[in-house]
Amino acid sequence: MIIIKKTVLIGFTFVFPLMSWTQTSLQTDAERAYSIYESALEQDDLNITKVEILKAKALIDKVSSENDLSKDPKSLYYKGIIYSTIQMIRFRNDSEFNSQTPENAMSIATYSFHEAFTKSNSFDKQIGNFITTLVDFDAKNSTEIFKNSSIEKYPEIYNIKLSIDARYQFDSYCLSFSSDEILASMQNLLKARNSFNLISKKVKTDSLTTAITLFLEGDLYTAIHLLRIYNDSNFNSSTLSNTLELASSAYSKAFTIAKKINYKSDFQSLNTLLIGEVQAKTFFENKEYSKSAETYKTLYKLTELIGRNGATYIYSAAIAYHNGNDLPNAGKYYLKSAELTIKPEDNYLRAAQIYLSLGQKEETIRILKTAIDKYPENKTLNFYLGTIYMESGNDDAATISLKKAIAIDPKFWDAQYQLGAHLSNIGSKKRNEANALKLNDPNFDKMIAQSDEYYKQAIIPLEIYLSEFTNDKPVLKNLYQLYRALKNTEKALEYKKRIDAAE
Repeated sequence: MIIIKKTVLIGFTFVFPLMSWTQTSLQTDAERAYSIYESALEQDDLNITKVEILKAKALIDKVSSENDLSKDPKSLYYKGIIYSTIQMIRFRNDSEFNSQTPENAMSIATYSFHEAFTKSNSFDKQIGNFITTLVDFDAKNSTEIFKNSSIEKYPEIYNIKLSIDARYQFDSYCLSFSSDEILASMQNLLKARNSFNLISKKVKTDSLTTAITLFLEGDLYTAIHLLRIYNDSNFNSSTLSNTLELASSAYSKAFTIAKKINYKSDFQSLNTLLIGEVQAKTFFENKEYSKSAETYKTLYKLTELIGRNGATYIYSAAIAYHNGNDLPNAGKYYLKSAELTIKPEDNYLRAAQIYLSLGQKEETIRILKTAIDKYPENKTLNFYLGTIYMESGNDDAATISLKKAIAIDPKFWDAQYQLGAHLSNIGSKKRNEANALKLNDPNFDKMIAQSDEYYKQAIIPLEIYLSEFTNDKPVLKNLYQLYRALKNTEKALEYKKRIDAAE
């Protein structure tokens, strides 16, 4: 397990990883050296710290001279930490301390880390954490701790440092990102990309460093793709066009390794997502709706690659397309939002409305039927499907859908009105067909009877509707005409009086 411990050393604050190991009954010299080192870090007096560090050095040197450390990665790891700390103290330019320690302390530390890293997987994370501390020390104090350390000779350790350097630069890009100064942001990202490109491909195959480096590669390529949406010619000519494919490949490799070594980061690519959101919102506010939608789609693709739920990005893309009057894409992404269960009932309806406006009636019906299969108790979906069936001339299907909407909510007044109007229209159509028959046609009476039946059915929902909207003149007139056609003089007169009173 890793315990993070803060300590003050040579005037600066560092974070060092401390380990708890399962000890044997007899503590080895190397472990005692590490214990002395830990004790040294706890001292408030720098002079005492120096004395204790020198004791730890003497003991770890004794272990090195008397034993073959090539078979003991733990001792090598301890030696790397002790000599790295010696290098940091040497920057104080204390002549007495420096005379007792080698100028190439960091080279010794690097070699020890390299040997521990290559001999065993057990210390990969601890080495990575400690090198992060050293890189952070360099960044804060400009000490160039790795200068002349021959770190380039050891690809695995060198790659850890380069990966951390690139991550710092990428994080700097994230922190400095500004849609108002996008050219500067682009330059910062290119610097991070260039640092990443220095990383050797000879990294240990299944190490933590490899996984983290590949995650960084995915983040970088995704960020580049996001910035390419600005269509800056200089930036785009300096970067590849297939960045999303490259990101996908990197993330895939990273997750394969991470699974093998049981590594999981809950904050993977969070900065990239946050920057993308800022970028998408800025495009939207500037009414660059197509660019906003493309950015949201990229963010969704990123969440797919890193195993997060990013369905809301698809919904945001649909809204952006809709605002930009790109109806084909708006309909497509409202539909995808519904399929991803983001406001599904509303988004199925939005998609249906858009496809209907585009004249794609069959696709509209398909969408609504799919939605109703999933959400059969949605009155609006049933109502809208019934209305489209009315317009399509599918009278029986329209009647079924409108009645279903009313069964779900009897006070769904629009559905009551629509059903009454629909049945009334069918009745009038039957009457017109009957009147078009030749004189004495035997089907005349039959068709008039059918018309009357539809009129009687139409009266029921229309009168229910009128119970809520008592002075709706078109409905009053419709009921007056229906009762006249049915030769119900009393009811026809009642509605005639109501029409006159409403005027």
